Amino acid sequence: MFDLNKLKSIKIRLASPETIRGWSYAETHVGPGAGEVLNSETINYRSLKPEPGGLFCQKIFGPSKDNECYCGKFKKSRYAGITCDHCGVEVTSRTVRRERMGYINLPMPCAHIWYVKGTPSKMATFLGISPKDLEEVIYFQSHIVVNPGKCAVLHKMDVISESKMQAYLKGIFEDMVKHADDGIDGNPIDPHDLNKIKGFLQIFKDNYPTPFAEMFRMLNRYYGTEIDWGSAPIKKLLQEVDVQAEYAKLKKELANFKGANSSQAKEKLLKRLDVVGSFAESGNHPEWMILDCVPVIPPDLRPMLQLEGGRTACSDINVLYQRLIQRVQRQKRLVEARATSVSIVNENRLLQEALDMLIDNGRRGKPYTNNSGRPYKSLSAALKGKQGRFRQNLLGKRVDYSGRSVICVGPFLRMDQCGLPREMAFELFRPIIEGELIRRNYVASRSRASELIDRRDPRALQILEEVVPHHPVLLNRAPTLHRLGIQAFRPVLVDGHALRLHPLVCPGFNADFDGDQMAIHVPLSKKAQQEAFDLMISTKNILSPRDATVLAIPVQDVDVGHFWLTSETDPEGFRIQADLIRENGKTIDGIAPEAEAQAAKMASYAKMDGHAYRNFDEVMRALDAKVLHTNNRIVLPVSALNKNDIPNYFTEAQKHSYIITTPGKLIFNNMFPKDFPYINDSPAHMDEKYAHTKSADERDVFKHPDPSWFVPFGESVAEHLKNWQPTGPVDKKNLAAIINKLVHVYGVRSTALLLDRIKDTGYDQCTKMGLTLSITDIDALPGREKFIQDGYQQVEGIEEMYDEGLMTDKEKHDQIVKVWTDEKDEMTKAVKSYMKLNPYNHVFMMANSGARGSVNNFVQLIGMRGVMAGPNNTTLEIPVTDNFRHGMTVNEYFIATHGARKGSTDTALKTADSGYLTRRLVDVSHSVVIREEDCGVDHGFKVTSIYTKDGKDVTLQASAGQRAVGRFLAADLYDKEGHLIGKRNQEVTEEMGHEIDAKGIDSVEIRSLLTCQAKEGVCVKCYGRNMATGEMSKNGDTVGIMAAQSIGEPGTQLTMRTFHEGGTAGSDITQGLPRVQELLEVRNPKGEATISDVAGKIVEIKDEEKESHGKTKLTGRKVFVIESANGNRDQVVSDTVNPKVIVNVGDQIAPGAPLTSGSIDPKKLLEFTDVWEAAKYIIAEVQKVYNAQSIHISDKHLEVIVREMIGKILVTDGGDTDIIPGTKVDTL
Repeated sequence: MFDLNKLKSIKIRLASPETIRGWSYAETHVGPGAGEVLNSETINYRSLKPEPGGLFCQKIFGPSKDNECYCGKFKKSRYAGITCDHCGVEVTSRTVRRERMGYINLPMPCAHIWYVKGTPSKMATFLGISPKDLEEVIYFQSHIVVNPGKCAVLHKMDVISESKMQAYLKGIFEDMVKHADDGIDGNPIDPHDLNKIKGFLQIFKDNYPTPFAEMFRMLNRYYGTEIDWGSAPIKKLLQEVDVQAEYAKLKKELANFKGANSSQAKEKLLKRLDVVGSFAESGNHPEWMILDCVPVIPPDLRPMLQLEGGRTACSDINVLYQRLIQRVQRQKRLVEARATSVSIVNENRLLQEALDMLIDNGRRGKPYTNNSGRPYKSLSAALKGKQGRFRQNLLGKRVDYSGRSVICVGPFLRMDQCGLPREMAFELFRPIIEGELIRRNYVASRSRASELIDRRDPRALQILEEVVPHHPVLLNRAPTLHRLGIQAFRPVLVDGHALRLHPLVCPGFNADFDGDQMAIHVPLSKKAQQEAFDLMISTKNILSPRDATVLAIPVQDVDVGHFWLTSETDPEGFRIQADLIRENGKTIDGIAPEAEAQAAKMASYAKMDGHAYRNFDEVMRALDAKVLHTNNRIVLPVSALNKNDIPNYFTEAQKHSYIITTPGKLIFNNMFPKDFPYINDSPAHMDEKYAHTKSADERDVFKHPDPSWFVPFGESVAEHLKNWQPTGPVDKKNLAAIINKLVHVYGVRSTALLLDRIKDTGYDQCTKMGLTLSITDIDALPGREKFIQDGYQQVEGIEEMYDEGLMTDKEKHDQIVKVWTDEKDEMTKAVKSYMKLNPYNHVFMMANSGARGSVNNFVQLIGMRGVMAGPNNTTLEIPVTDNFRHGMTVNEYFIATHGARKGSTDTALKTADSGYLTRRLVDVSHSVVIREEDCGVDHGFKVTSIYTKDGKDVTLQASAGQRAVGRFLAADLYDKEGHLIGKRNQEVTEEMGHEIDAKGIDSVEIRSLLTCQAKEGVCVKCYGRNMATGEMSKNGDTVGIMAAQSIGEPGTQLTMRTFHEGGTAGSDITQGLPRVQELLEVRNPKGEATISDVAGKIVEIKDEEKESHGKTKLTGRKVFVIESANGNRDQVVSDTVNPKVIVNVGDQIAPGAPLTSGSIDPKKLLEFTDVWEAAKYIIAEVQKVYNAQSIHISDKHLEVIVREMIGKILVTDGGDTDIIPGTKVDTL
């Protein structure tokens, strides 16, 4: 036997009858016929032993008990290899029953259904007949002429139905009777045969069942004609074909092919040439598509199981084999009994159908089912699909040393650690503990060691504590959508039964702690453990493979903690908080003493505003003594920040000044290295503050501190604080920007260590803050009734106009929906203002920090819910004017259920669709691997900025500089003044990307996977940086799989909607996941745009007219008249009726330019332009879909897929080569 571990691929090919019989061990070792299964019996239900000659026969498949023959004459291993002279069973191990095969001899040839019913039918294509005709012949509905002989009315391979055959035979027999005296070709007709022929004619006249077999024998005797039905004549026709000669003949035919209606005939010829060529190349015989015998798979692969109560459960395949054997036996009996030809034909058909059901049940006609209506699982069903042999048992297996448990948070863990319950650890590491117990001479045997573990002996526990910390484990959360779905950790033993997970690795797993489960695996070999530590450890997997941004971003409590920590409060703010404490602390007897003490303390912090401190330690002492609040504005010398190591950060004047900051910001900045910039304001707030007065570089908080933060020594701090503009606290978005900067400056490994500090500080501060929630924190929006009244008044006006007949149903519906949408928008603005007025409200703080909730949530909580989606995907006119705080009426509740139900179903559909998309993408791209350093290509691919247009608003989705980061330049890059920015083959860093955008460069030529000319796979220079590690890619990186996962993984976040565009166009615009599928599968788009096939100037846009019954009618289509440079005028007619025109008379357009709104068909774009334009369009359109949902995917992932899409060419003329026209050739 070959080594299964060295198996690389499996090839399925045809087997000859001799090969099938040769697979049987009994056939080759005992003698011919020994491997044949003769009866349909399985086991004897008394003795429970396999029946001889049946489907479980020990003589054919081997003994059912180890080293014991059927009759029991030979037992024990010393007789191994001996064949019992009494029962004929070989004495050997019972494991041979997993590999020894048998066969069933068929009494007539039967077609293999894969080759009859495939798409296209290989057998029909090979013979050059239609699949329908072939099927009718095989299933005894039509006859086929194998040899016409001397009969002039018949031709070879004519397929003739029963009724037509009767007409043919009647004519031939009448002719024979007429010329009986002359005979056929000088051979006189025998008088006995003449009487028979007259009898045949009487049968036709009396409409009796036609004995075709007898009639055909008569024709054969006088004309040499051969006509038959079933698989036998097909086999004969296949045998007659000389494959090599036929192949040469077809090639010659194709070379000399001419014809008016050529396309269909040529396509047919090409298909036939392909199939015949495959047989010529492989050396297989075409007649092997018809079976003379059927292999019987080993019995242990189709077992019979004993159930309680003496019952047995049987594999479906056994039932199908039994059915086939019963048909074989019945057919033999009918032939031996000389039954009527009609009975035998009927039985032959049933035998063919029984074989079809065994091979592929349900492929043709109704599937064969059990009593409960469930179809039996055939051999094909056992192989294909997710539950088939390949995907379920060979590619995916259940593994040892694994466990599964619910996950819960482990805030005490380091980033590379996970909490492993002791009970689980004992089972996972049992063999290792047992080995160590024996090695230390605590016990002498494994069974004794196992007892110690079961008793939780202290010695076993000690070994567990020693072994576990140095042994990595892998955690996996299903569905594993991308590489971060499985990560390695160092286990830490914990109490309880739940696995503990570090909160920052949750985004990578897409895990939360609401009952999610995770699987744990123990890598056993040294190599596997090393790989876990080197590649899979969580600290090396903090970047998203999608776009290289940090995925391990703190969430929830940590965000609130940092938001509160970096907030600042002025004296008035402390006094407001003191008043709130007093307000909430009121009792019948006045203000509670505890509340008054707390309020007094809060008021005392107002007096500490602007106090100066010498250094960080002094501030911390004041905080510990509760003299100072975390949010107090204080000053301390810039030198006390310990940031003097940063070159060109502080100016000389700033180094000799105080900085206005807060104790919280000092604690926040203390987490970072000394050479990291001091974050005294959030990056986003600083960017917004100076958006119109400073350049992008000057307002970058990481490069330049804000001059307004500093008070020169000797100047009044109080005066500076009077004109102080509050700084922005660090919310989730800003924290992400800071962490991404840390990765850029210090790399992934150092940032992973800093993330633990960020997490610990966030939890600590959130605890100190005392975050609480109360129903009273969520009060209804003041003045919300005014918005609702205003809405009802406007709707009343619309209803009046409708009643007077001034508008249509659709106009009324659209206007009412618009009224309520506008009112909700106004209410959203009011909610935003209300949230700003209450910065100390803990619920609002959660939303403002980005930890939980958004403005839209609060609009529904304290404002109104607004208009809802209807059951048929329309928007309902009746709004839900109540909110969650007040509660909804029953009527409003039911209005809202449509949308909620649709949301749930969409999520379920999206999950399945997204998973299937990933699977197809992996199938396409799995072979794309980095194979070399530099392919040396001299040209690249231009990336441009992507804009989206929404009405008149144009939004920049992704700039050229952003898109080029991490790639190599294909040519020297100069700015508009001619200054060199970067040289050819130089990597575009983040700094260079910012410079490209700052200088307004809208197009950059980069090395691209679309133009890569590596002999195999792709090269490092054309791929660029590995997004998952943040480092340059290396040889062997499986970039194809990463690309497929990066596109498929966020698929669940995309919408499933098809938007209906208003106005005259009324076209459907596909968006979200269906749009991605539409682009990547190059389907004809919904709402297709008309594009120009020529370059030139639009000179006229007019309506298309058509003559009908002498009248001219408008068709609704638009005609664009385009004048090219040479003065020629071309007309382009729109594809859709009433299109939305997006060009004007006088516009200059290029080939492929859209003339109407909608989606461009990439196939047409390729036809009118070139492959690069089509590739660029697909990439840009997919990016637009993801960017619309704020999902960023690196272009290189899409390039991998598009590269495979454009990687094949169709050969139209083979030239001097042996390539057949119509062949698809791989260009990569």
